[in-house]
Amino acid sequence: GDGELTMLSFAKGNRPKEKIVKAEFLPDINVLPWPARHLIDIYAYQKIGTNAVVGPNASKEEYVLTSRGCPFKCGFCAQMAISKFRVRYRDENDIIAEMKFLIERYGINRFYIFDDIFIIDKRQVFRVCDKFEELQKTHPFDWHCLARTDIYDPEIYPRMYKAGCRQVTFGIEHGSDTILKRIEKGTTRAENIRSI
Repeated sequence: GDGELTMLSFAKGNRPKEKIVKAEFLPDINVLPWPARHLIDIYAYQKIGTNAVVGPNASKEEYVLTSRGCPFKCGFCAQMAISKFRVRYRDENDIIAEMKFLIERYGINRFYIFDDIFIIDKRQVFRVCDKFEELQKTHPFDWHCLARTDIYDPEIYPRMYKAGCRQVTFGIEHGSDTILKRIEKGTTRAENIRSI
C-alpha cells in the first residue's frame, strides 16, 4: 500500500499490535499534500543522482510525481504489491501548481518526473505535455522521466521533446534475453535496442 498515512500514524505514536503492518492503498492520490520541502534542505538533494551528470542546469532540479503505480509484473519489483497493478494519476492542474511553486520559490529549472513509468498512457502523456508547454511560456524548465522499452509509440517521444523532455531513462536491466526472462522483466533485447 501507500505509506504516507501509515507512517503519519506511527509518527503520532500509534503502534499497531501486529508485527507486519499493511499500509493503506489510496485509490485517489490527489488527497495527498505536496511534499513538505520547507522542512528539509532541498538543495542538498540536488547534488545526487542524475544531478551530478546532467547538463548545466543540473543544480536546480527537483522531483515531481504525476502518477503512482505500475501495471507490469517484473519479478524483482515490489511495486506490484504496493500498487496492485493500478496506475493512479494526479490532477494536471495540481501538478502544474506544484511545479510553478517550485520554480518561483526555489529557482528550479529542471524536473525529474519520478513516476514509476511516465509513458504508460499516451493520452495522459499528451495532457501533461500540454500543461508543461503552457507553464514554460512564463516559467522555462526542462525535464526527464522513466520509461519502458516495450511501450513504444513513435508519437510519444517527439511530443515529450516538444514539451521540454531532454532525457529518458529506460529500465533495461540486462542485455540478455535469457536473464530478462528469468527476472520476469517482460521486455526483450530487441525492444531495448529499438527504443534506444
